Amino acid sequence: MCCFVVPLGGEREMDIQNPEKQISLLEQTGMTRIVIVILGKGHQYDNLDKIKEELNPGIISLTPEECLNKSNMPYFSSGHCIHLREIVLENDNIMIEDFAQQDGPTEDPYYLRQMIFPSNPTQI
Repeated sequence: MCCFVVPLGGEREMDIQNPEKQISLLEQTGMTRIVIVILGKGHQYDNLDKIKEELNPGIISLTPEECLNKSNMPYFSSGHCIHLREIVLENDNIMIEDFAQQDGPTEDPYYLRQMIFPSNPTQI
């Protein structure tokens, strides 16, 4: 068993709700079970170690008794897990957020702005 931490905001980019993507992710880890964690917006995450520390008790409680790696649960993520995000505007129709990416062409973060629409277009 392992835990995959989806980078903040990466649930849309990775299409993580898609069952085929989840199975592919599981196969890539080489494990038999996976817990996929989507980080909540509006929370501050300093680093992956802090996230592990917060999640580990809950993840271990989900682990079957016969699991061999229960005491040393591996955590995975794609790219940089932590992006600094700031919500600029949020209402029933749209959310606009600024975020810093750490994995750009230089060591300095670069900043992006994205618009997020509801998953149900009829709500707009």
